[in-house]
Amino acid sequence: MKKSLVLWAVLFSLLAPASRLWATVERIDGKKCDGVAAVIQGGTQTFTIQGVGVDLATGLSVSNPSLSAVIERRWNGAQNQADGGNIAWGKLQVRVTAGANAPAGNHTVTIRYPIGQDSFSLKVISLARITGATVPSFTQPFSGTFDVVLTGAGLAGARVSSVQFKRDAYTPLLDSSGQELPSLSIGYVYVTGTVDTANNTDAQVPVRLTFAASLPRLTKATVVIALSGSGSCSGLPASYALNLSAPMAGPNYVASHTFDRSSYTIGDPVTITIRLDRAVAAAAIRPTPTGVQAAPSGIQAKPAGETVYWAVIPSGAIQQGGASATPFDPAARYNKITISEGQQVKVISFLVTKCPGGQITQTIKFITWKPDPNNDSAPSRKETSFTVNCQR
Repeated sequence: MKKSLVLWAVLFSLLAPASRLWATVERIDGKKCDGVAAVIQGGTQTFTIQGVGVDLATGLSVSNPSLSAVIERRWNGAQNQADGGNIAWGKLQVRVTAGANAPAGNHTVTIRYPIGQDSFSLKVISLARITGATVPSFTQPFSGTFDVVLTGAGLAGARVSSVQFKRDAYTPLLDSSGQELPSLSIGYVYVTGTVDTANNTDAQVPVRLTFAASLPRLTKATVVIALSGSGSCSGLPASYALNLSAPMAGPNYVASHTFDRSSYTIGDPVTITIRLDRAVAAAAIRPTPTGVQAAPSGIQAKPAGETVYWAVIPSGAIQQGGASATPFDPAARYNKITISEGQQVKVISFLVTKCPGGQITQTIKFITWKPDPNNDSAPSRKETSFTVNCQR
């Protein structure tokens, strides 16, 4: 068999034009970067190579020892035609493997034949690696939107494919009072991320994280940011677990409104539980040998409680009433409640009396402000809503 192969190759060299004294590569199919066959560091890639006589190849070699290439399958012209190719071309299936330390850049794969040889270029793409991150230095529990920077190599052309909380016995998710958050709903997206493409380089990926408004402020969280690549020259995907932490400090905000039911009808009492980020601190006092005395002159004690401002829109939809009714002034811009020191929640109640909009159902807004009733930005202002069936 080997002798006949050599005789065929000699005959081919005698009959072939002088410009083509051995087989040549005419076409390469597979992963490419800038038109060149490509493989990522530490990865394996399969290519199909077509050309006159390439099926007569006797072996392969690569210009760098960190790379290897082997022939997995070959087709002669007739077999190539049956496979949808050119009958004048043979075909090879070649598997290329790049070591984790294979130098990035262009290399050469040489195809040896009984007479002569041919070659093609192979580009090694840097494997994307995220080795660190820069995060904000928080002075109080975090929420909303802020920027982080992932650093490493091979990160050009990145985009965020997902951001998810990591939670287990060693990685808790803590609210602003340092308490573990309840289980989160499956399938809901609590954090999203967007790449600042203008400043994305091979060495860094600036990512803007946005936490859902439904989340309370947090003091500890681990988020896993997964990146994918855009383009055939990318060494991505890659992911990184980002640890975020903040002190239990700063203003105390309203964390949530919890309604006693999902919808109401005219005449129903509405009961809402208002929960703060953390319990109200005790007033400024100091122990003495004979007991406890007020703060000394010149030091103002903290109030024995914290004020939450609240309103219902439209205010004409409710009135004071019910066994646990909360004092309510419909003419006021907002009403007030006080949450006592050491407490974190307060329950308020009022009656739904009408639907000022005249619809079959009406959405009523419930709004709280804390600590500043004149600040309508989050987290000082928190808005939720409930539905009223206007037909009794």
